[in-house]
Order: sequence, then C-alpha cells, then structure tokens
Amino acid sequence: LDDNAPLDFSKDYQASFSQGHTIQNDFMRDWVKGHIESLDSSSTVLELFSGSGNFTEILQEKFSKITGLKSLNVLSPQLKHLFYVSCNPDSFLKDIKPLLDDGFEIEDLKIVDAFVHTPHMEVVSYLKKVR
Repeated sequence: LDDNAPLDFSKDYQASFSQGHTIQNDFMRDWVKGHIESLDSSSTVLELFSGSGNFTEILQEKFSKITGLKSLNVLSPQLKHLFYVSCNPDSFLKDIKPLLDDGFEIEDLKIVDAFVHTPHMEVVSYLKKVR
C-alpha cells in the first residue's frame, strides 16, 4: 500500500493485526471512547496504522468522516487532538518527541499489559495541541 493513500476499510482489515487480550482491549477502547465524547463530532479524523479497525469501530460511533492512513508524516497542521496507541513504550517515546516539539502535550496516558506474562506493554495516550 502507498503510505499516504487512504485505506479501503473493507479489504485492508481482513488480514490485519488484532488485540489478543479481550479485557485489556476493551479497556483501551473504552478509554479512547471516554476521551472522544467531548470532541466535536464534525471533526475530520485521521486514523493511522489502523490495523483491523479495532478503534475505527468506536470512532465511527462519534465521527462521520474517518480516513485511515499508514503514515505518520501526513499530520495536518490543523490537528488539535491525537490519540496514539503504541505496542512499544520505547518507540512511543521516540515517536512523540517531534509532536511535543510541535506544541502537543500529553493530556492522559495509560500503560496496558495486553500481553500478560510477556515484557510487552501497550501505551494508550491522548495528546492535545496547546501551542
């Protein structure tokens, strides 16, 4: 797939990754859902690296326009809210550094043990542009 081409949700999700721990996945989905409740439903949503559509499903309950992309370099300067779920805390820190430099702040962050009995942790974060 072209990294900047919109995803075709009907086919791109069919062979994609999905969360294996149902309880932790439900926690992450509920966490995101709770944070998007106060956002403007007419906002355009970019969903990056959207995998099997796990979060797309809850985003569609709130927003009418969602575009799935596979590249982080497409972030719009008008972007005000960012939810970032990462399966690697080290890469999360590396990835958010430019966002923090660009005026985003971490509003909320949770570490989720989605892979019990392994060292792997998920990071679920909400960043908001403040400057």
